[in-house]
Amino acid sequence: MLTPSSNSIVEPWCYKIIGSVDNVSVHFGRVEVLWIDDKEASISQFYDENMIKGFDLLSHVKPMVIGWNGTSASWLGLERDRVLIDVIKKRTGCRVVTSTLSIVEALTALNISKIGLVTPYVDSIQKKIINPKPKIKIKKISPSISHIDAKNSIGFVAADIAIKTAIKNAKKTGIGMVAVKNSGHYGLSGYYAEQAVKKNLIAMIYTNAPPAIAPHGALKSLFGTNPICFASPTGSKIPFILDTSISMINRGKIRVAAINNKKIPKGVALNKFGRPTTNAKKALEGVQLPIAGFRGSGLAWMIDILSGVLTGGNHAGRVKDPFDDFSGPQNIGHLFIVIKPNLFVGNYNQRIRAVSYTHLRAHETLRY
Repeated sequence: MLTPSSNSIVEPWCYKIIGSVDNVSVHFGRVEVLWIDDKEASISQFYDENMIKGFDLLSHVKPMVIGWNGTSASWLGLERDRVLIDVIKKRTGCRVVTSTLSIVEALTALNISKIGLVTPYVDSIQKKIINPKPKIKIKKISPSISHIDAKNSIGFVAADIAIKTAIKNAKKTGIGMVAVKNSGHYGLSGYYAEQAVKKNLIAMIYTNAPPAIAPHGALKSLFGTNPICFASPTGSKIPFILDTSISMINRGKIRVAAINNKKIPKGVALNKFGRPTTNAKKALEGVQLPIAGFRGSGLAWMIDILSGVLTGGNHAGRVKDPFDDFSGPQNIGHLFIVIKPNLFVGNYNQRIRAVSYTHLRAHETLRY
């Protein structure tokens, strides 16, 4: 494996595999890319002669993979990466990857939109805001209820423990409720809800987020885009899963638009003066608009209460932004509620199957 960049995402993995895998050749140097023209890309556009020698050397060594960080720290270098991969592959005859492109393609294949959050995770770990080795504590309040202190871990870790605990509690008592505090961003709520429906259980999941939504009629953001997630088995292989934020648009899309100097749709955000804007950068300085007007603002507050106030997490605008605020842990709160579907009626799956098949198919000709 070759990793040209000393600050590459690939580099730490090289250290891990050295000694455990035979015939691994690692070269550490640094390379900058001046520019890449898609039609005239060539290996000579790496101005670092050592790297050119490194690629030539690899044509003789024949490693399994040549990998490096990529030509850009953001979305702008993806096409350039693809061009360079083709050039280097032809020159060396080896498999070639960049960490940036590999991550993007893997997450895109999973329909995950929050690729931009990778860098803040790394930054937060380096600044000791995220605890990479947390001693997570689970407090059992009753056979149905548990309270988790995530100890500032990455949210994915705490949330996975929480949903598994809630599922376990629900199987025993009919309902499982798990609150989490001192956590962080945990990705897609639907991922955790899917774990419940695969066990033939209903799930309701709430989490708060950094401030982006203003209370109805106000100019300053107070609530996050706070997603609501509900999932239910349907008596078929395809469950019903609703996973949606209460904002008109995903905040990540606004960030991407700001990076690429593109406009955002009308009616999704206000600038800092409270005027509608299609300028992504001005939207990030202002507030996002909630779904359904004051109703969406009310839902944002409701979720902030359930996932923040109730759990012991930050709330009322105190959740820190992982992109801009490294002054301390986010302390996001989550609430997981898992329910046995046959608690009140024994034929739940039969009843919901009637909705899934009879009613929805009767309306399948409707198109928006």
